[in-house]
Amino acid sequence: MVAEMNRKVERVPEWVSTLENLLSAIEIYRDIEEQAMTKIRTILKEKGITISVEEMKNTDVDHIRERLNQTREERKMREQLEQAERERALEREEERGCRR
Repeated sequence: MVAEMNRKVERVPEWVSTLENLLSAIEIYRDIEEQAMTKIRTILKEKGITISVEEMKNTDVDHIRERLNQTREERKMREQLEQAERERALEREEERGCRR
C-alpha cells in the first residue's frame, strides 16, 4: 500500500516533465550564450574593437559581422597606406642618394 502511494506521488504529468526539460535547456543555453559573448568580447577587445554587453545582446549578429568586416577593411586599407608610405620613403632616400 505504501509503495502504491509512493508511485502516485512520484508521477508527474508529462507536460510538467516536458516544461522542466525545456527550462533546463534554456538555462544551459543562457550559460553557453554568456560564455560565448564573453569570449567574443575578449577577442574583439584584443583587436581594438569595443562592444558593450548590452550591444551584444541587443544587436543582430549580422550587424556585428558587418562591423567586423568594416574593421577588417579599414585595417587592410591602413596597412596598404603604410606600405605605400614606406615605399615612397625608400624612393625619396634613393633619389637623395642616402640609400645604397
